Amino acid sequence: INSKLNDLFDLSKVDWELCHKNAQKNLVKEVCDLYMSGVKTLTYIGQQFHISRSTVRNYLKRGAKFGWCDYAPNRKLNTTTQN
Repeated sequence: INSKLNDLFDLSKVDWELCHKNAQKNLVKEVCDLYMSGVKTLTYIGQQFHISRSTVRNYLKRGAKFGWCDYAPNRKLNTTTQN
């Protein structure tokens, strides 16, 4: 907003949330899709994408914000299920 680009373009009309959503779309969306397919074990999802469990958690939080999944970090899941 404080850059010279703001002099060239009206950046107040940019949907920054949509920009962020589209920038995150690939891997975050794939993680959410796997989660929504029934795979709820964060460690397993992380192994599939070669990312840490905490990164999976962060991606799912972002995906929930975008409406791509129903992840709720405080929800208790059956952690004995192997996927």
